[in-house]
Amino acid sequence: MVDLFSQAIKKDKRLIKLKKMISAGAFAIDTERHILELKTMLTTRKIRRLQYKDVVSHQQKYIIEAALQNQASRSRSVEIKTECNKITMTLSNTLRDLSNYLKVKYKHLMITSGYKNVSSQKEAINTSFIFIQRHIDRINIVEKICDMLIEDIDKSGFLIKALIDVLSINVRGKFDV
Repeated sequence: MVDLFSQAIKKDKRLIKLKKMISAGAFAIDTERHILELKTMLTTRKIRRLQYKDVVSHQQKYIIEAALQNQASRSRSVEIKTECNKITMTLSNTLRDLSNYLKVKYKHLMITSGYKNVSSQKEAINTSFIFIQRHIDRINIVEKICDMLIEDIDKSGFLIKALIDVLSINVRGKFDV
């Protein structure tokens, strides 16, 4: 049986326009560059290489540098995540609107093509969005990496706070490092 619905939506002007917009870079984000940047931020953080001798010999300098680097990395991660969120929200809204449009416009054709219930109609429409969903999946990976880095930075902030407390106690002469 020929799937008339699938053939029809391949020729739909709105879907073709969306494909062209994506091909032209309307929702472009360099996910590979962001992943590499996030990985670099994670692996080059001073807090990862923190050793006892660094804290004792360089005290404030090392801790201040680590705290400043943490803040810069966290800020950049939030910036990347915000960019990702903006694109995924726009794409999700576009897909929702296009999906509703296709459901209404091609309802009769979906039924005659064998998509009789709502779930099979939804699946048929979502199949036509595979090219967009792959793009969204890559963006979601970047967002997850951002979340992991932000969480790691927040946790290392507790270590920095603890080191500052220990050094302040040491300065008052109550503790020997």
